[in-house]
Amino acid sequence: MTPTEPTPGVRDRPGTPVPDPDQRRARALADATRFRLFEAIGGSPVPVGVAELTDRLGLRDSTVRYHLTQLRDGGLVVETREASGQPGRPRLTYTAPVATPRAYERLAALLAETVANGTTPRETGRAAGHRAAEAHALAGTPAAEAIAAEARALGFEPESRRRGLELVLHHCPFANVAADAPETVCGLHLGLAEGIAERLGGIEVVGMDVRDPYQAGCRLVLARRPGSPQPGSRRR
Repeated sequence: MTPTEPTPGVRDRPGTPVPDPDQRRARALADATRFRLFEAIGGSPVPVGVAELTDRLGLRDSTVRYHLTQLRDGGLVVETREASGQPGRPRLTYTAPVATPRAYERLAALLAETVANGTTPRETGRAAGHRAAEAHALAGTPAAEAIAAEARALGFEPESRRRGLELVLHHCPFANVAADAPETVCGLHLGLAEGIAERLGGIEVVGMDVRDPYQAGCRLVLARRPGSPQPGSRRR
């Protein structure tokens, strides 16, 4: 048993209040080994199994399985049973669908940039959007898709509606921070969308309908500029 691995089988006593999702995630990531596993899963472009994680991190199979259970129960990774069509027990694979620590690092960096430059959060977000648009421009990604991709990378779980002219954000990965400082957090991400739209062209950001961050459902409303191709269509 590694020094960071708690004694297996120890569970919360009956009657103990169930922590909210943010508390469960924080508890799950409080362990160095689990944090390494979470980073490895979040940084993988494809689902990964126990064997790959064991080899990559140099840990025992039982240790990896134990910590994966903690990450799964904390809502930080999704466990999927892979149907191989072969005899034997199907392989379990893992993905990280929620905002990774890197998303929080990015938020912190933008907040620091706001303070250092004396700009408003929205202005800082717009400058970040200009920078983010460069990679999307090289890939030929339309602005609406680029905005959705950035929102997805940050963990907002965006759903595209009205032919790409409306993004519904089904999850706020920064709910606790946004509840205390909505003008700051929402301003940063509104500016980010505006900066991408300005650089890539074709659309403009009309505004954001902000909702309770714990309930999510904020709407980012876009409009197509006259003569531009329909959002969601690739440039030829």
